[in-house]
This record gives sequence, C-alpha cells and structure tokens, in this order.
Amino acid sequence: MSTVEQRLTTLSSTEKLRYLQSIKADFSTASILEQAKYQHELGMVFEENKQLNSALNAFSKSIDMLSAATDATRTMLVKSLLERSYVNYLINFEVESYCPDRKLAVAVSKGIIDVDVKIRALVQYAFCFKEKKMQLSEGLALLDDALALAQENQLPANTLGMIYNASGNLYRNHQLYDQANEYLSTAYEQWASVNDYQDMFNMLHGLVATSIERLELSQAQQHVDEMFQLAKQQPAFEDFIFFANYNAGLVANANKHWTKAINYFEKSLQLRKYTQEIFFIKQSYQQLILLYLRNNQTEKVRLMYTELKQFFPDYVIKDAGVLATVAYANGDYAQSRDQFLLQLDHEITERRLFLKHTMHVNTLLNRQNTNALDKKLLNQKIKIQQLQLINQQVVQERTWQLLAFSVVALILMMMLIRYLLRNRRKFKKLACTDVLTGIANRRYILEKGDLLFKQAKVKSECLAVLLFDIDNFKLVNDGQGHHVGDQVINFIVNQTQSCLTKECEFGRLGGDEFIIMAKGLSINSAKALAEEIRVKVEENAKAFFIDFSVSISIGVVSAEGFENLASAIAEADTMLYEAKGLGRNVVVCQNG
Repeated sequence: MSTVEQRLTTLSSTEKLRYLQSIKADFSTASILEQAKYQHELGMVFEENKQLNSALNAFSKSIDMLSAATDATRTMLVKSLLERSYVNYLINFEVESYCPDRKLAVAVSKGIIDVDVKIRALVQYAFCFKEKKMQLSEGLALLDDALALAQENQLPANTLGMIYNASGNLYRNHQLYDQANEYLSTAYEQWASVNDYQDMFNMLHGLVATSIERLELSQAQQHVDEMFQLAKQQPAFEDFIFFANYNAGLVANANKHWTKAINYFEKSLQLRKYTQEIFFIKQSYQQLILLYLRNNQTEKVRLMYTELKQFFPDYVIKDAGVLATVAYANGDYAQSRDQFLLQLDHEITERRLFLKHTMHVNTLLNRQNTNALDKKLLNQKIKIQQLQLINQQVVQERTWQLLAFSVVALILMMMLIRYLLRNRRKFKKLACTDVLTGIANRRYILEKGDLLFKQAKVKSECLAVLLFDIDNFKLVNDGQGHHVGDQVINFIVNQTQSCLTKECEFGRLGGDEFIIMAKGLSINSAKALAEEIRVKVEENAKAFFIDFSVSISIGVVSAEGFENLASAIAEADTMLYEAKGLGRNVVVCQNG
C-alpha cells in the first residue's frame, strides 16, 4: 500500500480517483488490513473530488472490515471512523449524525500507541459537546487529556493549534465569549507560526462570530479584512473567498447595514460552488430571507425561499424567524404570527437555559479553582523548602532575631497551606460529583472504574459493568420540559441506589447515561441486579409520573476477558444498543 500512497502524491484529484479505481482488483486477495487501507484511501480521494456519498460508502467499507479491532488495526479503524464522521458533518452538520463515530473512535483509540491519532480522536469528539449546555466540562476534559499528550510528547504547533481551536469553539458555543476569543487567538498564533493558511483562515472565521457576540464590531471587521487578504494571497484555497463574503455579511448585519449585508450574502451564494460546507450555503439563503424583509423586498423573500427549496428539496427550515418571514411575504399573516410567537417562546426558553447553564459554569470554575489551588500549594511548598535553606544559612551568618523572623514566616506559610488544603478538599469533592444528582461524575467514575478493573485483573476477581440509559428521554425533555427531565433523572438515580450494595460504584456518564461497576458480581448476578433495577424503575415510575411512562434499558458485561475498561464499556454499549433494538425496557447480557 505504501507504493500506492507514494504514487498518489504525484497525481491530480481526478487522476487519483481514476488510478485507485483501476487497481481495485489488485486488492481482492490482499489482507483485511490492506483492503481496509485501500477503501480508506479511496474515500479520501472521493472526498477530495467532492463526491461525498461515495466517500461515505468507502469509509463504511473500511470500518466494516476492521470492526473486530486488534492492536494491528486500531489505528486504521480510528482514522476511518474520524473521516466518516467528517463526511457526515459536511453532508448535514448534525451532531447526531457524525458524533457516534467520534465516540467510538475515542474508545478504540485507548489501545493505540500513535499519539497523533489518539489526540485527533479526543479533539474531534470534544466538538460533540458544543451544543450540550450541561456538558462543557466533559468536552474540556477531553481537550485537557489531548493537551497533556501533546505537551508530554512535544508535538508541533499545528497539533496545539487544533486543541486550542476546539477549546475556543466549546467556550463559544457555551456563550463564554471572552475565553473563546482567547483560545481561538492562541490557535491562530500557533498555525501562523508554521504558515498553515487553511487553519489560520478557519480561526478568523471563528473570531468574527466571537467578536460580534462580544459587540467588538471593529475587531470583527479587522478579522474580515484579513480573510479577504488571505483569499487574495492564497487562491489555491477556493472556499476562502466564499467565507470572506459570508463573514463580511455577518459583520454588516451586526452593524445594521442591511443593503451592504445583502450584497455580501448574494456574493457568497454566487461563489457557493467553491465550498463543500452546505450548512453555510443554507445559512446564506436564510440570512438573505431575513434581510430582504428588513429592506421591504417581499418579492425577493419569495424568490430566495423558492431557490433554497429548489437546491435543497429535503432541507427542513427550523428557524421560526425565517418561517415567519416567508409566511409574511406570502400573505399568510396568521402563520407568520404563529411563527413569530414560536420564535419568542424559543428566545425565552434559551434565556432560561442560559441561567440554568450558569450553575454548571460555576461548577466548572470551581474545578478550575481547584487546579489553581493545586498550583499555589506546590509553589508554597517550594517556597517553604527555600525558607528552610535560608534558615540554615541564617543560623550560621545572622542574628537570633532574624532567625525568629524566619520561623514566624514559616508558621504563617504553614497556616496558609492548611487553609489551601482545606479548600482544596472542598473543591475536589465538587469536581468529582455530578451537580444534578449528587452521584459520581464521568471523570471520577471512569477513574474509579479503571482502578477496580486493574484490581480485578490482579486478584482474578469478578467485576461486572452495567451500562444503561433512559428510554426515549429526548421525548420527555421535548414534551414535558427539561425540569421534568431532571426529575426523571433524579428518580432513576434514587431507584438505582436503593438496589446497590457498598461494593458497587455508581456514576453518571452524561445526559441520561449511567454506569455501575459491580465488584465481585458474576455475569448472572449482575444480570439479576440489572433486572431488579429495571423492574423497580418501571413499577415505581407509574406512581411518580402520571402523564408518561419511564423505563430504562441496560447492557451488562463481565469485565473478565477484556484488556481494558474501555473495551468492556464499549461491549456494554453494544448490549445497550441491542436492548434498544429489542423494543427498550429490557436487559441484554453478554453471551445471552
């Protein structure tokens, strides 16, 4: 395969595709790994030629071939999972579409030696938490792990830039715009140091949106000017000019220069053939629909909506403001009124979610304060060691008065350390606890699980993993409201805790997903425990929740036979997936 890769570096995009298709038969008798590598390369070339559905099919074939991951195939499997997720991102921009592959890639990558691939998996999965308002810390935890690996292995600037970019985007999507601006600027500097123009441009794209949210419109305009300059200097990147006009339209819109904004978005649509980012093409149409209404051009509103549906017949517009505008332009004032009211309700809901999200951010800041206290404590210990050395010199060279002063200073330092240690324990407890339920959070339960797994391996003891989530939980949130969803989560936790012994570790992985690490339980005993929990939830829920049903599905595995905890959890996740396929509200156990 190395010969094929070398040959591809000398060919144009079209020639690469023709060449790979011509040698397909050569790999029919090759090893599974070589066939998978061929399909991966074919997917990359399809993607390069903007044939996204064909690329998706090729990456899927590579993944299917490598589904039984071994040490020899893990790296290739992770690469194909990440590439397939990226193609899904280009096609529909929906996290539900591209994030399952990224989650699996992180699980598989835990057995990989290739640090670059492991970091890439962590960073790309972190993007999956950008729209989950209560899971910012989980996304940042992934990026902390990636940054630690990068620094430990002294990886280059472009790797650091990738991590800082992901951090900035997480902060931006959680409305922490000052932190977002800091990280995106740092990422830009990293890529500028190695003349990575593609990623420099991408950072400017993010900085424009962040500057607008911070009401720093002059700064946003400077970023747009630099985007146009890069587009002119680097014509090989065809989509630069599309995004320069798109962002210029955003800035003009923020400045309430409606006519200028219209001109920029119309220009971006004229250049749409130069980008694969379909999401931003659709956004250009929607921006123009709203701007035409502001400019009292209702006929153009109708024309733009017709053109949008012509190019994207399956696209469903979710923005109530856009739908209201189209209804108004068509003279359907009742529908326009209803959509505007929906938009108003949405804004109220978002405001309430933001206030709720503030509690989560405070917890995150507490965790960061814990880390800061750890650093202060270390610095204080170093200072104490320095004072002790000075104290020895003072005994020989200075007066008893100066020695007494040093002792007093040392006592004060010890008092400060005692204070810091007391507060550090408090913050550490907060950092290990899930805010909503009071049980272990994701980071703590996985660390505790790794320890139990290693102990079980050494002592040849049983260890069962029970992975479960709430059936149709999204319908509860959407139909009953998030406050009822929180009540359901706490109900599930209380029912589960009543079934557990002190040998069980129970934690929340995030959202409505939970895990139990049951020390000393065989697979049959673990299955019995899972069934007890499932039945208890089903029966007691009827008294707590009248208007809807509540149930859980559980996947159960024994950790014996797995090389690490991540593999056991991945298998439990597979069992959970099978439970969903069986109609939910069931327990599916490893080996039946």
